[in-house]
Amino acid sequence: MILKALKETGDMTISYYENGMLQTFTGRYHNLNLLDQTLCLENDEKKRMIIHIAGIQHIH
Repeated sequence: MILKALKETGDMTISYYENGMLQTFTGRYHNLNLLDQTLCLENDEKKRMIIHIAGIQHIH
């Protein structure tokens, strides 16, 4: 599911759990680290967000 969504170009919004709370972040794919099992997104303001793959609930 995650790898299929990363093939799309442009912005994506990811809903994920962090510290027991549902968060959302909108940005473009920057990096996927399979060793740490994290996904890094970057938004228009060059802010990067690292999200644990296990916490991802939905990609839209």
